[in-house]
Amino acid sequence: MEYNVPFKLQDKMPCVYDHFTVKNILDYVQAAMGVRDRALFLRIINKPNRYLTRELLTEPVISFEGLREAFAGKEWAVDHINQMEYELKILKGLKPYAAVHFIRKAIGYDEYLGEYAAYRHLNVEDLFGPLDELEEMAKQYKTFREWFDGMEQYREEFERHIKLAKKKRQGVAVTTMHSAKGLEFDAVFMLEANEGMAPYKKAVKPEEIEEERRMFYVAMTRAREHLHIYEVKEYYNKELEPSRFLQEIMSDSLVN
Repeated sequence: MEYNVPFKLQDKMPCVYDHFTVKNILDYVQAAMGVRDRALFLRIINKPNRYLTRELLTEPVISFEGLREAFAGKEWAVDHINQMEYELKILKGLKPYAAVHFIRKAIGYDEYLGEYAAYRHLNVEDLFGPLDELEEMAKQYKTFREWFDGMEQYREEFERHIKLAKKKRQGVAVTTMHSAKGLEFDAVFMLEANEGMAPYKKAVKPEEIEEERRMFYVAMTRAREHLHIYEVKEYYNKELEPSRFLQEIMSDSLVN
């Protein structure tokens, strides 16, 4: 999309802005920009947990003065309210990338997700993934207004490509290894050949690793003439190791 290269999606692809963690971050930004809707505050008031009773947020438009009155006599609650108001004031003056980082680390949203993941028996890294992507995408914007305008443009372009994907069109086929079964291409580009990606981090049992190895081979053999396999050194500021499958390919090549 960024370089206007024609492509077609072989699989249904979710929009990162629709993930609930990303929506929470954007709710915080909206609150910092002055939005005071009750529904918005209900979504973030206890993320991280401030132990503020939702039932006391009765007005359609929330004010911090009103919150202090509602929780009068509960000093600990008023302290949490004051802290949240202070954090939103800081947040208002930050650039988008710094704002996402501030919400995650200083306000404590990442810590909240850790607790949420443990309670739900989820892998917290799966929840951090969309936020890492959001943070990276935010780097190119200087103001919140530019950022939200950019999101809207991204959504429109994303939806346009989703509709085009349902039609036959020429362009780069963006596909998963599974969806590439039975297909062939003159050139194949395999991206992110790293541990955690291939094999995928959830594959731990021997039979699961073997299935990942088989799919890697399937992807390689989709190429008629040219095969390009790429690893990344860093993924959203995290260093990654090359896939063990690359080492196996290199070893086999040396032996043969």
